[in-house]
Amino acid sequence: NIEGLRRKWPLFGQADLAGVCTFWNDVHRVFLENTKAFSDKVRVTTYERLVKDTDAVVAEFANFLGLTDREDLLSYQDIDSAPGKGLRNVEQGEIQIDPSANADAVDRLSEEEVDLIRQLCGSTYGELSAL
Repeated sequence: NIEGLRRKWPLFGQADLAGVCTFWNDVHRVFLENTKAFSDKVRVTTYERLVKDTDAVVAEFANFLGLTDREDLLSYQDIDSAPGKGLRNVEQGEIQIDPSANADAVDRLSEEEVDLIRQLCGSTYGELSAL
């Protein structure tokens, strides 16, 4: 997440790594605090799982929420093909997600950067992973 923020958003790309980690950490700490009272109603999935098995994840969330399939599904047929940032693209009226786009994200970071990210965000990441 940290690498993606820095690569895809100019504001984060210009910020120092510790500042980006602090932002990420603060956002997720607020989430954890604000959902503590109803954590049994919070459903979490990883981005990797969402990309790998989108239909199943969406079906699980819809089932949890008591939603049924819409008969008037939105269509992307009228949207011109448009490249994303290597992750999501619209092609032939469908959103395409490239599951390998972030596969080498950690490889783009130095060992020192990875260590700093783990040091500053590891505890919060652990709490999120336990949900």
